[in-house]
Amino acid sequence: MKYLQNFLSKLSTLLLVCLLFFIIFLQNKDISSFFQKKAAFLAPVALSDVQKIFPKAASFQISQASQEWGKVLGSSGEEIGKVVNTSPHTDSIEGYGGPVPFLIGMDLQGKIAGMLLLLNAESESFVEQLEQKKFFQNWNGLTPEEALEKKIDTVTGATITSSATIRVMQQRLSMIVGKQAPATQINLYKLIRNILAILVILFAYLSFLFPQKTNKYRTWLLISLVLVLGFLNGYSISSHLTFRWILSGIHFAARPILVIIVFLALFVHIFTNKQFYCSHVCPYGAAQELAGKIIPKKPAMPAFLKQAANHSRKIVFGMLAMLLLIGYSFDLTYIEPFSAFLYEYASWSVIALAVVFLLVSLCYPRFWCRYLCPTGQLLEVFCKVPKKEESKESKEKKSMKWESIINFLLILVIIIILIKPHLPVVSGNAASGSDALSVIHSRKSVRKYVVDKPVSKEDITTLLKAGMAAPTAADKRPWAFVVVTEREKLNALADGLPYGKMLKEAGVAIVVCGVPERMLPGKEADFWVQDCAAATQNILLAAEAIKLGAVWIGCYPLEERLPNIRKILGIPEAMIPLNVISIGHPIGIEKPKNKYDEKNIHWNQWQKQ
Repeated sequence: MKYLQNFLSKLSTLLLVCLLFFIIFLQNKDISSFFQKKAAFLAPVALSDVQKIFPKAASFQISQASQEWGKVLGSSGEEIGKVVNTSPHTDSIEGYGGPVPFLIGMDLQGKIAGMLLLLNAESESFVEQLEQKKFFQNWNGLTPEEALEKKIDTVTGATITSSATIRVMQQRLSMIVGKQAPATQINLYKLIRNILAILVILFAYLSFLFPQKTNKYRTWLLISLVLVLGFLNGYSISSHLTFRWILSGIHFAARPILVIIVFLALFVHIFTNKQFYCSHVCPYGAAQELAGKIIPKKPAMPAFLKQAANHSRKIVFGMLAMLLLIGYSFDLTYIEPFSAFLYEYASWSVIALAVVFLLVSLCYPRFWCRYLCPTGQLLEVFCKVPKKEESKESKEKKSMKWESIINFLLILVIIIILIKPHLPVVSGNAASGSDALSVIHSRKSVRKYVVDKPVSKEDITTLLKAGMAAPTAADKRPWAFVVVTEREKLNALADGLPYGKMLKEAGVAIVVCGVPERMLPGKEADFWVQDCAAATQNILLAAEAIKLGAVWIGCYPLEERLPNIRKILGIPEAMIPLNVISIGHPIGIEKPKNKYDEKNIHWNQWQKQ
């Protein structure tokens, strides 16, 4: 009866959380709709995807039939290769965030030319690391029969994604060659990891049930949490995990033990009103507690800091929830230290975040957990700890206060949904086509970039396509684009242009050139400047829309700037470099300016000011 009362007391809270999760799902439906299971589901494939395997592809034909390859055609209609989609035939195989569909390419010699991961919900940082380690190139140069037999090892730190990739390739290739895939061997290392994880979870649960009897083993529990659940398995409940599950559902087969941890934590929190996960399971919380044991005598936290910290976790959680509610999605692994346990694949910023708060925990115990962790704040919603003695009047007041908060949040959610179409795009956030005006008003000149972070070929292609979609006089398209990714040449351009120093940090530069032979004749030839300027503006807007930063560096008509650019890039003398567009990943310090001024507007005729 007591457990039922605990559940009923939280019913309104649970309904509110479900509502918030549902709205987050709707606001990010462009991503989540991909994962809805359909009988005839096929991961979308675009020509740009095929061109990443076959750069000279002009068109392609793809078949859903399990045994057939689709033809890839060149500009003259000749066959230059073949492609096949692993979806929907392998959609039952899931990685960390859901299905992992691939486009597989085969050259005319019957060997695999490459593979491309299509739309997915895997952690971006982990996929990038797999790409850097050239994991997806393991099958290149092999016939389908050879690839089917080849033994590929999973990658530590991205075990789930790499393991799913291997199984997807085996299943799809076995369908193509008409041969059964090699039997999956028992992974002894994985089995040992899972057994140890289960034992540690049981240890944690017994410690929760019998705190007095097990308190003397507390340090051993903390060490086992850090080593087994943390470094060995990377099991943590996080904002990233929650967001992915909201979008794509819970994938038990991919991480069964983590699913068990989540449901055990929710069950205990809801029905007992007691903290379980944060105090007895969280690996990073355990690491902080161990760090706190190093210095027994703690300094007192300054009063002003303590007062501010009392509300800081709620503020962090609220800000994160608001961003997700308005559809601003990003890689959430960067905002929490939990992925630092997978140190081989975690970003340096996450590792630094983890180390900093471990050091802080030397003096202020579990500082991250108590004052900043958004995941901990979410879990706390499910387990409010009542005071031992509380008057009926006090309970009623608290109940009324809580109901007011719920009503306020519900109203706030409705307001967000109503005003969302009119909200400006937050700096760096990608916008959909319907948000074109938001992208325009959010564009800014970005000169500071994340150093040594390259711009992907896919993003560069997106920018070039946007540039070539610009209007042009008589459809002459008098433009050419020189893409510069080599660091030496970027540095040379930076040294040669008076206002081009930002190119030393840029990931790529695009030089927009006028092509005389495509210009209109006579006096109309100068329209090339307008055409190329329109293409440049399209590139700048596209950069804003896909989370990149860019700035336009003028060249023409300043003749003294042109020879150096031509020399560095080997541009023919007849071609005219109009500008250099510096592009990179913004660090986020530049803000858009409001340039609207009614003084510049004249209605029907020129008006004196």
